[in-house]
Amino acid sequence: FASRSVLMLWLQYFCMAFSWYFYITWFPTYLKESFKDLSELQRALLACVPLFFGGVGSLLTGLFSAALDRKLGCIARSRRWLGITGMGMAGVMLIISIQFTAPLAAVLSIGMASFFNDLAMPGSWGACMDIGGRHTGSLSGSMNMAGQIGGFLAPMMVPYVLAATDNNWTINIYIFAVVYFIGAACWTLIDT
Repeated sequence: FASRSVLMLWLQYFCMAFSWYFYITWFPTYLKESFKDLSELQRALLACVPLFFGGVGSLLTGLFSAALDRKLGCIARSRRWLGITGMGMAGVMLIISIQFTAPLAAVLSIGMASFFNDLAMPGSWGACMDIGGRHTGSLSGSMNMAGQIGGFLAPMMVPYVLAATDNNWTINIYIFAVVYFIGAACWTLIDT
């Protein structure tokens, strides 16, 4: 609890999971209520986009992170760069998504938010090893717990925001984007 890096690692993972849980909980409802002309099959296919893009983001991070480590000179810098860029761009892509009226464009933008989210995720787990040392298991478990708290709270927040804003999904999307930006800011204070 005395380590700023540990606290920021917990907070960034809370933020990451908080926003990410939208994709696996409320995203199908968002599609149904925001794009009423879509068929059930179209909605089902579009609902898979964020998860697919996220998987691609994780794989690409694994493929190019070693090269990024060499280019930036150390693992700590590359983890920080991926954390800030990944979470920051996830927030940007969510904000861009609400500018689109075409369902495919909006969903592809949200898919890119998930892609960028998952650019930051491997660095979170790597940072647990860097910071935790012989306590890596405890740090990883506590970071994951912080994330699950975020994942628990986000789906409960959505209906309250919808009720308070006359079913305005844009406000929820903005909240998720801002939470991503907070997570990105946390990475500026993590010293691995």
